[in-house]
Amino acid sequence: MIKCLSPHARVPSRKAITNMISDMFQRKKDLVKLHLTTINYVSFTCDIWTDTFNSRSYLGLTCHYIDDYHPQSICLAVKHMNESHSADHIAAIIREVMADYEISGDKVVTIVTDGAANMVNAANQISKSIWCVAHRLNLLVNDAIRGNKDVDNLIASVRSIVTFSKQSNNFADAIEKEQLRDNPRSLKLIQDVPTRWNSAYLMLDRFLAIRNYVKMALVKVHKEDMDISYEAVDLLNDIRDLLKPFYQMTNDVSGENYVTISRIIPVVNNLSYVLSMVKVTSLTGLDLKKQLENGIEKRFGSIERVQLLAFATILDPRFKKVDFAAPSACSSAIVSINNLLSDVPLTQSIETEGDSDPLWVLHAKRCQQLVDNHGALASGFKHYLSSPTLELNGDPLDFWRKNKESNHALHNLALKHLSPPATSVPCERLFSKSGTIINEKKSRLKPKNVEMLCFLYSLPNCFKD
Repeated sequence: MIKCLSPHARVPSRKAITNMISDMFQRKKDLVKLHLTTINYVSFTCDIWTDTFNSRSYLGLTCHYIDDYHPQSICLAVKHMNESHSADHIAAIIREVMADYEISGDKVVTIVTDGAANMVNAANQISKSIWCVAHRLNLLVNDAIRGNKDVDNLIASVRSIVTFSKQSNNFADAIEKEQLRDNPRSLKLIQDVPTRWNSAYLMLDRFLAIRNYVKMALVKVHKEDMDISYEAVDLLNDIRDLLKPFYQMTNDVSGENYVTISRIIPVVNNLSYVLSMVKVTSLTGLDLKKQLENGIEKRFGSIERVQLLAFATILDPRFKKVDFAAPSACSSAIVSINNLLSDVPLTQSIETEGDSDPLWVLHAKRCQQLVDNHGALASGFKHYLSSPTLELNGDPLDFWRKNKESNHALHNLALKHLSPPATSVPCERLFSKSGTIINEKKSRLKPKNVEMLCFLYSLPNCFKD
């Protein structure tokens, strides 16, 4: 084709293209290393992925930071793991990557992992780790479904219909034809995947949307016995409605182009409220609802005590103290933030004329308590907490850009704690990209070439010029 378009053109050889990619990788890597020296704080997401074509395991490490008041992320490494997946080995690889990019340990705010014991232990050797919220939500939902036999069996029945539509062209065509009678476009059934978050919700939502057409198509292909009864459809609606808030929360905290870490506490507490407001019509639905509520308490009950999440929530001008369910957790975080702002006490103890008189001892203690509770906050911090919250669609980073000069110390603390992502989704997306790089036609790619391609693909626009 190229010879037809330009007979004199010379197509680079495979080796030449590999060398070009290697040269570009080294140039861009040097630029990233230089740029990261100007960044005060970074966070990592870390996970392990298996290349099924070559049975190779890779450790992915993505770096997240705030640059010019915008969240940025880069894939630092996709390392081939040819040894044990132990915590010590994983930690050693992370340290090796940090040394390669000249990232010191005191720059690392946190490492977000999926909660596997080896990943958590490895991350804690480098910095304090936090669980990926999306993983926890997925585990919560899966536990609730598996804990309810009727729900699990009904979802399995829907899954069998969806699977049949993927295996039978006649059935898939019948569904499409039935829809086109009433609509200009047709929808396809969605297959759930155990490792894909919210796929059960998406499968049920799509099935219910075109259920009547599926029913008619089953009749046409003489598979009426696979259909779902009308009573079961009511339960499916309950299940779909109960899973929807979890789907919405996962999407809410999985972004990379906006601050997400500060959304966790507000969204979890609002999730509990939204779930409590869902109306269900079946006893099985009520049981599932109770299991989901118990799951939220089990997996997120102490989330306000996680210092990083509490700090991020308070330092986000959209939320501050508003969405804390436990006042004690909120107060504790405020005191800790205030202590970080200054090592010197901002107030002195009050002496009263009655201090020496036993009759006025209680009065003196109460006066001191008032000072400790209200006057001890740094003036800028106190003003920040008492001012109105930013609108929900506002940009917290832009807020701190505008208020940097008026409260420099609080500004720096906010940028530090707002920089981590709420989930390890960036690593999941990295592995999805790796899956497109390593396919049947490119299964012979060497691990070092996979890493170079993933790195180059992940670069922010400022490095692509």
